Amino acid sequence: AAEEEAEATKAAAAVEEAEGGASQSSAEALAQELCFLPEVFVFDLDDTVWHGDIDLTTGPPFALAEGAGGKVSAKDGDGVTPFPDVSGIFDWLERSGRRAAIASSTGRGDW
Repeated sequence: AAEEEAEATKAAAAVEEAEGGASQSSAEALAQELCFLPEVFVFDLDDTVWHGDIDLTTGPPFALAEGAGGKVSAKDGDGVTPFPDVSGIFDWLERSGRRAAIASSTGRGDW
């Protein structure tokens, strides 16, 4: 029990450091402190990866703007913008050999 408490304290300290604007290496250190990391990370899209609802745009075709944090534009130029940390999260997933999957739905029918 004492070992588990020590590990929990260590992990909590790492989380606190990461939340305080710590460097990327600290976030990676936190990840290494976890018991395991999954090989696949599953994301919802609307209001999780980006702000807004993609199904409320004018629809496909969609285009990703160049550069980190680029807007996902719909056919008439409206669209959604990824949250600031999204690019870094997906970069980390790629660097660490992990995969991303999507679990998202909409009530909207065919575009």
